[in-house]
Amino acid sequence: MAQEIIFFDIDGTLLNPITFKIDETTQPTLQKLKDMGYLLGIATGRAYSAAQDVGVFDLVEWDIIVVNNGQRVLNEKHEVIYEDFIAPDLVQEFITKAHERGIAVMGQGERWHFFSEANDYMREVHDEIGGFTEKEEFDPNIGLYTLMVYGYDYDFIDTIDGLRYVQVVGPYADVMLESIDKFVGISKALDYLGLKEYIGMGDSANDFEMAKHAKTFIATHHASEILIPYADYQVESEHEEIKKGFDWFLKK
Repeated sequence: MAQEIIFFDIDGTLLNPITFKIDETTQPTLQKLKDMGYLLGIATGRAYSAAQDVGVFDLVEWDIIVVNNGQRVLNEKHEVIYEDFIAPDLVQEFITKAHERGIAVMGQGERWHFFSEANDYMREVHDEIGGFTEKEEFDPNIGLYTLMVYGYDYDFIDTIDGLRYVQVVGPYADVMLESIDKFVGISKALDYLGLKEYIGMGDSANDFEMAKHAKTFIATHHASEILIPYADYQVESEHEEIKKGFDWFLKK
């Protein structure tokens, strides 16, 4: 078998969408795939530290890690092989326009940076996924890969040249460089590994490009509707989705 790689999203995929925890069958499934010779990668909107916080790095020896929706890629030793920051003046413009509209903002660099007082939307999101810290002032020297806004009012982002947003599941959106998405990060990973194709599994709108370009794509049970046309299989329940998805994959 020619070597193949499988990329997994984290929230709603490696993390169960109901419990926000890792299913007991996930680690054995991943290890089985490794033992069969598959390379395994992560492709997430989370920052590196936020992915680390939920324990996914302990599941298996990952061959490649794509974080911040493709703006940062790390190798099997967790060394950075690619990264692209949002310019500080662009971040400041974004924060100013968001705050003028009463919209809360978080930045993702080496860790999460909260630039707003917590509002109801922010509390709703981080009561589920964790990671909330106190408000801080923006420091242009920290280096940010992506941003998040909370609520459902995103129209102002269209007025900022160089940025785009993807609304994911819940009252928030990921904000990133206009030229970057998960597939850009995956492409950097494939070049590093000397591969041309990949298999993917995900659930939300920020997985769109990953799904579109995958050789095989598995959608979770609750996956965003925009992923379904590109899915070769959709898991039938929200329990043990990694196991069920790859039970199908290995039998096809």
